[in-house]
Amino acid sequence: MSVRDAARVADPRLALRRVAVPVPVLVLRGSCDYLAPEVAREYADVLPNAVFRAIDGAGHDIGDDRPERYRELVTRFLRGESP
Repeated sequence: MSVRDAARVADPRLALRRVAVPVPVLVLRGSCDYLAPEVAREYADVLPNAVFRAIDGAGHDIGDDRPERYRELVTRFLRGESP
């Protein structure tokens, strides 16, 4: 997604608020992400069954910046364990 795309694509948060079934969601945010922390936190707040985790020392690309931590959290989440 680019800045140009963001201007053409509808904000997904409105639709996410209407999700009727509480599906498990993992929201990750790098502590050094260029986006404001409120952006990731809002996604976690919009979805009732979301788990939010901040990743120290990572930027926007957590999988590249902290690959081991990223894999650990995602794997635990997918196994139904607390990430």
